[in-house]
Amino acid sequence: MLGGMRVEEIADELAVLVAGLEPGCYAGPDAARLACCFERIERLSAGAKTLLARRAAECGEWSKAGARTPAGWLAGLWGVPHGAAHAALSLAEAASVNPSLDQALRRGELSAAQAHEVAAAAGADPSSAEKMIVEAKTVGFKALREQRLAVQNTARSAEDDARRAERQRRSRYVRHRAPPPVPSCPTRGALGTRPEADRRGRRCVAIFWAATTVKSRQPSSQWSTTMTLMNADERERFLATLRGDEDFRAAVRRELLTEELLNLPQSVSGLVDAVAQQREDFIALTQSVSGLVDAVAQQREDFIALTQSVSGLVDAVAQQRQEFIALTQSVGNYMERTLSGVQDILTKMDAGFVGIGAKFDQVDADLQDIRDQLAS
Repeated sequence: MLGGMRVEEIADELAVLVAGLEPGCYAGPDAARLACCFERIERLSAGAKTLLARRAAECGEWSKAGARTPAGWLAGLWGVPHGAAHAALSLAEAASVNPSLDQALRRGELSAAQAHEVAAAAGADPSSAEKMIVEAKTVGFKALREQRLAVQNTARSAEDDARRAERQRRSRYVRHRAPPPVPSCPTRGALGTRPEADRRGRRCVAIFWAATTVKSRQPSSQWSTTMTLMNADERERFLATLRGDEDFRAAVRRELLTEELLNLPQSVSGLVDAVAQQREDFIALTQSVSGLVDAVAQQREDFIALTQSVSGLVDAVAQQRQEFIALTQSVGNYMERTLSGVQDILTKMDAGFVGIGAKFDQVDADLQDIRDQLAS
């Protein structure tokens, strides 16, 4: 058995670890790996607290705390909506009768949402739990929910067929059944133990059934004679026993009411919880949609601002293009003027070189004359 002290030590160590966590210091792959590790811890913790919450509710901790219901006590203890607390207790109840679901919760194979889907399917068809647990590892949540709905629809169809057949059988049985003999109604003191009360209750119900059945088959003018099947004293004893003996009243209720009517309070309670949960989900959805609308409006404003920025950028690019064209023209004009000046310089240099060549020729002629004179 796991000790509570050890669990508290683990929780304290985890609190210290999370307090010192610096997400910005991790690379993307490392952050993703750590997030998956913490998600596994969350699954294991959710499974453990669900199983332990059911045990605490069975021990009456909710009553000691002054709560009206276990779900109300758990909602206040965990700080969650009443519907979520009721769903957690229902999940624990389903795990107690389905070993596959229980082991999946203990191993952390299912998230809270997946576990509720598997439990809902197992409630309709217990054999589907193991298959859905395996599917939960490979398919998305939407596909898992669709599979749960398919299982429930199949089970509901089979249940409707069975109920229809039973209803038809009962209608045939009542239509052809002869009124039972009219025994004497027992007094309260003769009821005895619970099984005996059930048998005695069925006898009194048979008296009442016989009276009302014969009454319904006769004209209203003959009702007074029909009611003599149960005289005034017997009716008074019947009603007094019905009011004063809980076991007898329960036996009569089981005879007169169907299983659906007997379970109606629990069904209505579950329906109230479901409606409350749906209301909370609707409120959360409304808030999500409101947040989505705000986000879309903000994105629209950002898009308009981006459009204006792009428009300004296009204008700036066009201005730079014009400036570049003007610069190109200026450089072209400058090059033309520079080439023209260089051409003039080269022309003057050519003329100078020609003059220098002529002077060199004159010098050569003068030197030749000097040499001729020296030679003579």
